[in-house]
Amino acid sequence: MLASALVYLVAVLHVLFMLLETFLWTTPKVRARFGNSAAEAETTRVLAA
Repeated sequence: MLASALVYLVAVLHVLFMLLETFLWTTPKVRARFGNSAAEAETTRVLAA
C-alpha cells in the first residue's frame, strides 16, 4: 500500500512539473519564482518544454 501511494505521488509530481514547464513557464509568478526576466523565460522556453 505504501509503495502504491509513493508511485501515485511521483506520477502526480511528474504531471505538475510537465504543466509548469510546458504551459506556465513564461507567466509572471513562475518567472518570479525562478528569478527569470521575461527575456530569459522566452530564451529558455524551448529548453523547459
